[in-house]
Amino acid sequence: MTSGKTALPEAVRQSGNTMDDIRFSITVPIYNIEKYLDKCIQSVLAQSFSNWELILVNDGSPDGSPAICQSYAAKDSRIKIVNKKNGGLVSARKAGAMQASGEYIVCLDGDDWMDPKALETVDKALSEQGPADMVCFGYYYASEDGNIPGYEKNRLGYYSRSDIEKEIFPMLVHTESAGYFAPSAWAKAFRKELYIKAQMPVDERISIGEDGALTIPAVMNAQSLIMLGDRLYYYRTNPASMTKNKKPFAWEAPGLIYKRINDAAKDAGLDFSAQADRRLSHDLFNVAVSRFYSGKPYKAVKAEILGHLAEPDAAGAVRRCRFSGSIQAAFMDFAMKHRLVFLMYVYSKVK
Repeated sequence: MTSGKTALPEAVRQSGNTMDDIRFSITVPIYNIEKYLDKCIQSVLAQSFSNWELILVNDGSPDGSPAICQSYAAKDSRIKIVNKKNGGLVSARKAGAMQASGEYIVCLDGDDWMDPKALETVDKALSEQGPADMVCFGYYYASEDGNIPGYEKNRLGYYSRSDIEKEIFPMLVHTESAGYFAPSAWAKAFRKELYIKAQMPVDERISIGEDGALTIPAVMNAQSLIMLGDRLYYYRTNPASMTKNKKPFAWEAPGLIYKRINDAAKDAGLDFSAQADRRLSHDLFNVAVSRFYSGKPYKAVKAEILGHLAEPDAAGAVRRCRFSGSIQAAFMDFAMKHRLVFLMYVYSKVK
C-alpha cells in the first residue's frame, strides 16, 4: 500500500540483515487519534535502528487518521496499512499480528511514542544478553505537565525460564498485597510466535484490561526474558480528562480475562488459580465502583452489583481469595466478601 521503494537503510546493511529478515514489527491500532498520530509515526521513522516495519491498523477510524496513514505509507515502503471494520483494540492487534513479518512484535498505541533509540537499545540487549522471548523496558507517563518515570519493580537483566518461574510467577497475576507484573502490552517486545500464541485466543469483547489477557499468557509460556531499565516508551496520559470523564465499565471483561488466564495456565501445565481469583475479585470491585458513574439510581446500581457478584465464578473467587499487606486491598476484600455496596459507593465518590 505504498508508492515506490525506499533504499535499503544503512543500519540494515551494517547489521547484515535484509528487509526480508525484519527484526521488529511495530503494530499501531488506530481509531480517532488524528491529533496524536503524526508524533507516533514520526517516532518510528526517527529510530536509530532501521530494520523494522510499521503496521498501521485502521480500525474503521472515522476521522482523518486513515489519510495520515496513507501519506506516510506513500513515502516509506516499510509502512503497511491494514484497513478493517471497527472491532476494538483486541481485534486490531490481531489484524496487525497477522501481517507481521518481523522476528519480534512491538505494540505501540497510536497516541503514544517511542524514544529514538528504543529499537536500537532492545536489539542490543537481545544481541548481548539474549536471545530472549520477551524484552520489557522502561517508560514515562507523559502529559502536558511533563514526563513522570514509570516505576520498575522487577530485577533488571536476563531471566532464564527458571528465573521467570521463581521471580515473576509469584506476582505475575495478583499477589496478596494486590501487586502484579506490569500487564501492559506496550513497552515490551515479544517474539512473534509467542505473541501470536498469546494474542489470538483473547476474546474480542474485552474492552478493558485486554493487555493482561495477552501479556500474562505470554509470560507463562516465555522461556527467557530481558528486563531493561532504559525508559524508551512514552505513554500519553491526560489526568484532567480521566477525572472528568469517569464512566462505567462493562461487567463481562473481568470474567473473560479470568477464563483466559485459567485456560492459558492449564494449557501450560501451570496453576494460577489463587492469583486468578484475586485478579477477578479486584477487577469486579473496580467494575462495581464504576457502575455508580452510570447515572442510574443507587438502588438500581446496588441490585445490579449484587446480581453480578452472585454469579458462580464471581462468588467463588471472592470467597476463596485472600489479601494481606495492603490497607486498600483489605478494604476491597472486606467490601466484596460482605457485599457492602454502600462502601463501594463511598469509594466511587472519593476515588
